[in-house]
Amino acid sequence: MKGFFKIWYIKIQSLELTDSVFKKLDHCDGEIIIKSNGKNLIKVYSPDLSLKKGDLVYILENERKTDRKAFLGDIVKAAHYCDISDYTVTLIIIMKETSIQTTVIQISQHIKKYFHWMKSKGILSLTDIIVMSDTEYKKSIENNEIISCEDFLGRSISCL
Repeated sequence: MKGFFKIWYIKIQSLELTDSVFKKLDHCDGEIIIKSNGKNLIKVYSPDLSLKKGDLVYILENERKTDRKAFLGDIVKAAHYCDISDYTVTLIIIMKETSIQTTVIQISQHIKKYFHWMKSKGILSLTDIIVMSDTEYKKSIENNEIISCEDFLGRSISCL
């Protein structure tokens, strides 16, 4: 790595991915456009970021705490938006792994149970919930990976 790229790479890797840093990252590439960036999608719902590609909306929530209830809250809010909008919605949760008990694998397994149960009851119309570590998300930004591309998805776990 040389010059500017090396400095930028070191800088993004050393950043704590707080909500304010997360919202300033260059998330968009290709045909995806920012729909909201910490602002209301609907009244009383302001996800950290939402991206739109045609009729598909990606809602990104950057979770710094590992409270499992917060993850379930993300699902309920995204599902509510999905239910009242005309969009197909995928929820992407970017999380900070903090211990053996709060890994992407464990949180995705926890969420998956609720995701499938809600789908089976017909009360959840989200197309997918994707969980990714903040470290992997920063790598995807560095590599200019488009959300939903194979490389991006390879860094995450789908709850399907």
